[in-house]
Amino acid sequence: MKLYSKEVLILGGIYNVLDTPFAYANIDYVTDFLFIAFVLFMFMLLFNRVPKFISYLQNKYPTISYYLAAIGWIPYFLFFTFFMIILISLYQEDLAQNIMQAIFPIKGIDLILAGISLIVAFVRRRLKMK
Repeated sequence: MKLYSKEVLILGGIYNVLDTPFAYANIDYVTDFLFIAFVLFMFMLLFNRVPKFISYLQNKYPTISYYLAAIGWIPYFLFFTFFMIILISLYQEDLAQNIMQAIFPIKGIDLILAGISLIVAFVRRRLKMK
């Protein structure tokens, strides 16, 4: 079984880039479609099938795929955080409400994380070139 960690991160980066404008524009049907496609492509990677557009992007545009992989962790982190809050709310409802009030009113947390990740990736790439 081969590990496709870079492909998973590139898929997360593509999903993040495509979904963010539609999510902030409140176009729910497009974001729902993108989420379903994201989950289907994740299952493809789970069963050792790399989607052709990911391998094409990775081979043809290595710089773009590097930066997409840099921000690719954000959707997974946000999904994990969301599900952890749901699990916490099953046992301690007050704690989950406090976490929700602290985290989710921050509009653009995904944009902040993406900006930080892109800056770190840019600096790491520049330092590697020297």
